[in-house]
Amino acid sequence: MLSREELVREKEALGLTIEQIAERSGVPAGTLGKIFSGATRQPRRTTMEAIAQALYRERSLQEGKAAVYGRKRESFEGGHGLREQEAAFKPRKELFTAADYFALPEDAPRTELIEGVFYDMASPSMLHQELCLELALILKDFVRSNQGECRVGISPLDVQLENEDIRESRTVVQPDVMVICDRSKIRRHIVGAPDLVIEIVSPSSGTRDRYKKLSVYQEAGVREYWIVDPYQKMVLVYTFEKEPEISLYSFEDRVPVGIWDGELIIDFAQIRDAVGDLTEAD
Repeated sequence: MLSREELVREKEALGLTIEQIAERSGVPAGTLGKIFSGATRQPRRTTMEAIAQALYRERSLQEGKAAVYGRKRESFEGGHGLREQEAAFKPRKELFTAADYFALPEDAPRTELIEGVFYDMASPSMLHQELCLELALILKDFVRSNQGECRVGISPLDVQLENEDIRESRTVVQPDVMVICDRSKIRRHIVGAPDLVIEIVSPSSGTRDRYKKLSVYQEAGVREYWIVDPYQKMVLVYTFEKEPEISLYSFEDRVPVGIWDGELIIDFAQIRDAVGDLTEAD
């Protein structure tokens, strides 16, 4: 859980007022004032999580707007006219399917297909890969030590969501780390929803991970979804079983794995130490 000092720094960096945070988080302005001033020394964890989630969503929104503005500016500076720019942002009329995805040439750039639209995937950084490796090893060691039936997969591994028929399915993604406990879903690629999906945020994927993938994973039946943000040093955990729940952790926290009822707890302080100064150099 983030400390009061970290929340204060994030509030100032985002330029939000107490009233704006109250509106976004549902926490009364009076309570927020006491927390940010330090008058309340031991705020409730649920209150702190609500504040942190509101700030995190605001940062995601600001980053998304900045990315869109940057793409527009690059297009204008590159000599494209308004008509071409507007066309680039209009929804596609033609939606692709998994059949189109699997028909791509082997040497084609890495892409994902989400709700019928192709998205390019940038090459991962060393930090990204180190985090994937650390998390996958912890998950795999837990399965092996408990003689479990689940399998741990890492990207690039195709996951065809929604429909077994490649002519009907419109989403094929490559989650960074995943756990699949239903062996019938494991073929040459994964067909159906993994039980646990972990995405490591990168500068090019942040908005997609937080919004578009969140939606398709929940609708497809993923039981638990983690968004690991090494830049903000946050872990956002969505649990979709029963009543959907959201929990926010920092890289100082121990995060329970919900699909195994908390029998495995991942210490992110240890992961932070393992990746070392890569979190600053990336």
